[in-house]
Order: sequence, then C-alpha cells, then structure tokens
Amino acid sequence: METKTARRCSVFDRVGGQNAKNQVCSFWLAGKCNRNPCRFMHRESPPPQPMHYRKSATFDGLGEKPHKMTWKNPNYYSAKKGTVSSSERNISNGNRDEETQQKGSNVEADGSEISCVDKVQPKQCKYWVSGNCVHGDKCKDLHAWLSGSRITVLTKLQGHDKAISGVAIPSGSDKLFSAGRDKCIRTWDCNSGQCVGLVDINDDIGCLINEGPWVFIGLPNSVKAWNFQTLTEFSLNGFVGQVRCLIADNDLLFAGIEDGTILVWKWCTEDNIPKPTAMLKGHNGAISSFIIGAKKLFSGSEDHTIRAWDLETLQCAQVLSGHTGDITSLLCWGCYLFSASHDNTLKVWLSAYLLLPVVSYSHYVQGFLTLRGIHDMEDKPILICSCNDNTVRIYDLPSFEERGRIFTRGEAKVVETGVDRLFFVGDATGDIIVCRLQ
Repeated sequence: METKTARRCSVFDRVGGQNAKNQVCSFWLAGKCNRNPCRFMHRESPPPQPMHYRKSATFDGLGEKPHKMTWKNPNYYSAKKGTVSSSERNISNGNRDEETQQKGSNVEADGSEISCVDKVQPKQCKYWVSGNCVHGDKCKDLHAWLSGSRITVLTKLQGHDKAISGVAIPSGSDKLFSAGRDKCIRTWDCNSGQCVGLVDINDDIGCLINEGPWVFIGLPNSVKAWNFQTLTEFSLNGFVGQVRCLIADNDLLFAGIEDGTILVWKWCTEDNIPKPTAMLKGHNGAISSFIIGAKKLFSGSEDHTIRAWDLETLQCAQVLSGHTGDITSLLCWGCYLFSASHDNTLKVWLSAYLLLPVVSYSHYVQGFLTLRGIHDMEDKPILICSCNDNTVRIYDLPSFEERGRIFTRGEAKVVETGVDRLFFVGDATGDIIVCRLQ
C-alpha cells in the first residue's frame, strides 16, 4: 500500500500562500515581539491610526484650532508646519526655560491620539555579555555595547557599587559629582576621568542636582547643599519623607517628597540660605519628576497625573490626565512638554496652550525611564530616552526615527546632558557612561 507523506513547510518559508501564513504578528504591532526570525509577518510599518480631532473655536484670537497646536510627526503629517525645528533651542532638562505664559484649567487627553511604535532593532547577545556566546562572529545578535551611528562612548566611570541616583557638573567646574544608592558622593576629574573625592553620606540619596556653583542632594527628611566655590554648606530640614526630586529656578528651590508634597524654599540674600516659602499639595502619590518651562513648574507623580504650577503665585494652574501609569520623566522643549510613563507611552503636549483639550502624540516603547534633549553637530534636535530593558535610545526629532542605542548592564534611571554634546548615563550597577553625540 502506498503511503504519501505530507510535505512540511518550514516556518522560515512562510512568506506567501494562504491568508493564515500572511498573518501580521500582533506582538510586533505592539512593539513587543522578541522572535528573530518570527513565523508571522513584520510589515515595514504598522497601519496608521485613524486621527480624530475635536472641533473647537479659535483660542485667544490666535486663529489656530487645537489640532494645529499639537505635536506633528512627519510620518503622519505634512512637514510644512508644526514640527520642532533646530531653531527651537529652548530645551529644559531641569533648568530655567523662558516660554509663553499659560492660562489655567484642568486638561485631559480626549482619547484622540496619534501613535507610533518602534521598528524592530538588533538585540544585544546576552550570552556575549556574560562571556558565554559560542557562535562568535556568526551570532545573529549584537556583540557590542553600542549600535547605530554618530554616537561615541568616551569612557566609563566605575566606583559606585550600587545604582546611580544623580549626576551633576556645577557651572565653572572641571569636576563631575555623582551620587549612588551606596550612600556615597564621588567627585570625578573631567580631564582624567579619575575619582578624586569620596564622601560617605551614610543615608539614602534620592537625587542630586546642581544650580550654578551649588550642588543639592535629596535625602530622607532633609536637603543638603554644597558650594564648591566658597566651600560652604547648609542643610534644609523641618519636614518628613524621602526627597525624590529637586529643581531650582532663579531664587526658588523645589523638593518633591514621597508623600506627594512639594516643598518650596526662597533664597535669602542676607545669609545666602533658602527659607521655607510654601508647601504645594495636590498629588496623591510620590513626586517622581520635575521640569520648568513656559513659566510653570511641571510635576509628575505616581498618581499618574502631571500638575502645572504657576511660578509667580505657586498655585496649581492645570492638571494633565492621560497616562495610566506612574509618570517617570518630564522634558520641556520649545513649546512642547514631553511626558514618559510606566504605561509604556511617551506623550507630547503643547505646553504653551494646555488650556485646550489637546490631542496627544504617543510613542510606544516598553518601559520609559528618563528623557533628555540635546542637539547634534548639525544642530538637529535629538531625544535621549532610557528604558527598562537596559538600553538608552537616541531618537531624531520630530520623526522619532531611532538613530542608535547604548546598552547598559542595568537600568539607566539617570541621564544628564553637558556641554559640547556630552551626555552621561548612570545605571543600576553603578557605572557612569560618558558619551558624545556627533
């Protein structure tokens, strides 16, 4: 009796044929597919999302409707207008930024948003990282700590044995200061890359920033400050709770506390020490991020909201709702406010017109941690994003095309920019990677 064996088709050959074999990978559409090769199709780009806009009258006589005042991605829009150009140099990575005055109200994303998912990028070989890859040059994954072009890793500063919690370079200094979860502050010579100082704080360090010659450190129940020029120091006490983030603006210092309170001090010219000025309440979760722009203090919280506080009155002007996870980072750039969240989205709002029921642009990536802005050698705007998959991703704006990645040994919750296109990445292992954008 004759027996016919059915011909089996390899999963690598499933490109054409029946509809079932042409099925698009649902995980890829969500930006989560880790199969290479995958037995389902990865089309060149996901289908564009339908765009719906809420009709509204003109705003303040500017003759612009809401949809003309939101983030424009050239992948979905004409590039003739509405994009961030290299001329919009007002980046606020945590310092002062002069922008158009806002008007106050509550703001909630109306459900209409333009979204984009990253294309599949090369993966770093985890076996190569541990020194156990047996495939050598034939390995399909990346054997490197860097991918892409026009990014240079200059050096790696090693000394902390726990996660980095802050990096700062005071103005006029040739020293870099770093704080770690190992409860230490280290001082690094910017010329040699050597550690030239070590201070044991003996307490949990929540954050570290600089403002002019001052370095501020957020601790449980206090903020410590050092002036490297005058060699003076002071402590701000009188409250309870871990300081999660700090930011300074002119003569004001803001501290975000784990209970959702924002403490404000105003600099006193008599003794050059800030005095308590206000206590801002409204958030129901820990303060996770600060940024100043458009004459507002923006605070992100674990209650999933962003609040805008008027810098003159210290009153809450607006509440931004739209994220469904903890806010992890904020960035002001020109008239735009970028917000990252544990809901795996990066949203872009028009910070100068938050009164409008804005349509937000959303970029989907697994686990955004920190956002920073910088310009490259050609004066093009570049967004630096660290993610919880041990990568730091470099995006061209406004297209959100990925320029490259830096791979780290642990989550990089600290990213800071410096002069001459330098930026610093601090990860969970205690490494500080010094990079330059070309």
